[in-house]
Amino acid sequence: MRGRRFTELNRAAGGVLRRGVIPWSCFAPEGTPMKFIADCTECQRLWHEYSQATTAHIRLDSKLNIAALAHDDEAVIALTPDVETAAMARSAARHAIAEHEAEFHLTSDAARA
Repeated sequence: MRGRRFTELNRAAGGVLRRGVIPWSCFAPEGTPMKFIADCTECQRLWHEYSQATTAHIRLDSKLNIAALAHDDEAVIALTPDVETAAMARSAARHAIAEHEAEFHLTSDAARA
């Protein structure tokens, strides 16, 4: 299975740190690649939100990885919920772009063909 490595707090196992794999599908949209339509103000807004969410997620994930490498359990415990929240925000932003594209741009592409 394709995925990316991460460290998380396994609350069910009494706070034991473990390594796991998150499938790439959590971070990438299914189906065709998303497009940026330069003259669409909604695309601009959604892609800006996505870039902000991605930057925040990568920044927090990097801090979490550094804390895990340093065996700083307190930092890992503190950062894990923030990384999970940032990942969900990033995923939601991607989903919003895909929905907007499907609703407004794929139908207009089909109408032009």
